[in-house]
Amino acid sequence: MRPPIYKDWLDRFEARLSLRRRAMRALGVALPSRPDKDLQDILRQTLITCTTCDHARPCAAWLELGDTFAGPPAFCPNRDRYLRLLARRRKRKR
Repeated sequence: MRPPIYKDWLDRFEARLSLRRRAMRALGVALPSRPDKDLQDILRQTLITCTTCDHARPCAAWLELGDTFAGPPAFCPNRDRYLRLLARRRKRKR
C-alpha cells in the first residue's frame, strides 16, 4: 500500500518547522505571550519561508556546529527577519 500523497509534503513541513524552532532557540529569539501585529507578520513570514527553503542541510549543519555568535547564516532566507526579532528583543530589555 502506498502512503498518502501528502505524507512527503507533511514530513518536509514538519522537518522545516523543527529547523525553524531550533534556529530561533539557538539564536535566543524569545517571543512574548501576546505578539503585536508586526511580530505576527514577521513570524508568519518565517513560517512560509522556512517551509519552502532549499537550505535544510546547511541549516541543520549550522545548528549542529552551534556557531550562533555571528547570528543567522548568510544563506538563510530568514536572516533579516531573525535579526529583526533579535533587535526587538534587545529593545524590550532596555
